[in-house]
Amino acid sequence: MVITALMWKSLDRFTRYFGIFWKNPLEWYPKTKMLIFTPVSRKIIPYMISVYGFLNILNITLFLILISELFGISRLGFINLLVIFCWAGMVFYALALETLIVFAGKNFTYAMNCTSALAKILCGPTINKNMATSSDTKGITFNLIVVILFCQPFGVYLATLIISNLSLTPYSQLYSLFEENKWRIPLLANLALLFLRLTIFIPLFVIYRTTCLFVCVPVMGLYLFLECISTLDQTAYFYLSSRNKANMDKYLQRYASCRVIYAIADQFTAPCVATLMFAGLCLIISVFEDGAVMRARWRRLLGGSCDKKYLKRKLHSIRLIAFYGGFLGYNLYKCEKSTKLAFTGAIVNHTITASLSYRSN
Repeated sequence: MVITALMWKSLDRFTRYFGIFWKNPLEWYPKTKMLIFTPVSRKIIPYMISVYGFLNILNITLFLILISELFGISRLGFINLLVIFCWAGMVFYALALETLIVFAGKNFTYAMNCTSALAKILCGPTINKNMATSSDTKGITFNLIVVILFCQPFGVYLATLIISNLSLTPYSQLYSLFEENKWRIPLLANLALLFLRLTIFIPLFVIYRTTCLFVCVPVMGLYLFLECISTLDQTAYFYLSSRNKANMDKYLQRYASCRVIYAIADQFTAPCVATLMFAGLCLIISVFEDGAVMRARWRRLLGGSCDKKYLKRKLHSIRLIAFYGGFLGYNLYKCEKSTKLAFTGAIVNHTITASLSYRSN
């Protein structure tokens, strides 16, 4: 897993694009190449207003529209209902992930910065490799994701203003709901709805920034983590075959450092994995699978060790790193190869069942 200079530039671009309006609790600083966490304070008041003000109001509006549809107060068309569900999904994930950042972002910041520092020690130039732009597909993909997600809120906002008759925003649909039922709208409520329709860009910007943050930063962290494991796997023969116990201890301490970093980030990664499910699942599973391959190499090297008892005792005490999905300190499932097969099987099963029931109806 080679980390290229173009991949690092995508994080710099993320800061340059999405840091133009207000300060956020979790930010990437290009000069130091580190994440910086800002706890809840006066510095992030605009952020708190945009997330827990505008985004929560939008969430309440969506809830009211869905409740009115459920109890027969309104009759939404299929397109309008689809738009509402799309908005509801985006708002739910944005609120959940932003809340996760506020409460557990500090641990993730420490873990990401420690992973970067450890990767510099273990891997050296492979984590900042200069490649031809045409051959660096991952770097190009990262940068394209940042550019596209930055342009999305502007495009959606302009669409809601230009094509206002399609009711593309929840506030437009709420206003239509009042008109259908011939409810009298007070002037203050009418002005409030107009203000919210004009400022719909704020929750849109929050949603797409959150999406870009969780696509780029944790994935970069996973690539760094996998690069560390790959380097430890490649250097296992040199250290574990040595007659010097200090070399063995140095090698095993480096793997223990990976475990400490994982333990620091667990409060953040477990809810993140449980919330996002498939996002990055292949990379997360690779952490466990690559560790299992490395442990098999250790067992082979144990046979040729000069001090089998010492090395066997050390290796026996080491647990492999594996990510879990869970909430509030309770792990629901372990991210291994069987997990991906179970999720895929469940999706295929439900899809076939839904298709058969639709045909029978």
